Amino acid sequence: MSKMMAYDPELGEWLEQRLSEWGYPAECKHMFGHQSWLLNGYMFTGANELGIFVHLGEDAVQTALGDNASAGDVASFEPGPGMTMKDYLVVTKQVCSDETTLRRWLAQSSDYLVSLPPKQPKKRKKKSAG
Repeated sequence: MSKMMAYDPELGEWLEQRLSEWGYPAECKHMFGHQSWLLNGYMFTGANELGIFVHLGEDAVQTALGDNASAGDVASFEPGPGMTMKDYLVVTKQVCSDETTLRRWLAQSSDYLVSLPPKQPKKRKKKSAG
């Protein structure tokens, strides 16, 4: 089994406070072995050992990687080896410390997610008795 990206509880707690302060109606859910926040039913953001990830859509991620990756400001989101999530971007810890920049990334993610139809919960498969 591959190792999942480590959660940063201090950064996660800091992020949760910012989400509350800034008025995001995000729902906390346990995903990838740690807390993540959902908006409009979609995974919105969370914290890991590299920084804070945001859900932007594939085109916006590619643009951001082209514009900012060489500076080390952003990276692809890979919660585990070989598991690149193309609609997500990691804003590195050094950039996250600038609240104005982080707010801009979260606002871009929020705008994208509220433009999508609300995500419907997946129906759970019934376990067969046998």
